[in-house]
Amino acid sequence: MIKMEAIAAIKHYKPATVIGAYITHKFNGKCGNMYGPVEGKILAAGCKYINIRNDKVYDDKPIMKHPHQVYRFDWLVTRGEKKLNYIKIWNL
Repeated sequence: MIKMEAIAAIKHYKPATVIGAYITHKFNGKCGNMYGPVEGKILAAGCKYINIRNDKVYDDKPIMKHPHQVYRFDWLVTRGEKKLNYIKIWNL
């Protein structure tokens, strides 16, 4: 097994697409997690970023200010309220 931080793995493997499910961003003084990635660096790497979450749980992510597409599906299940589940995609 190879252990790498998210940004190091992106730099090493250079994927076209990164998928994150329930990712909590790096703590920014207001919210987040000390172990979370700086998602802005994922966007800066130029790859497509697909994020699966729920609007009610940590949706004040700093990357929300960047242009993105939002998709909602009846089949998408998370621990949150079903109508607030989403898939968001940056760098289409």
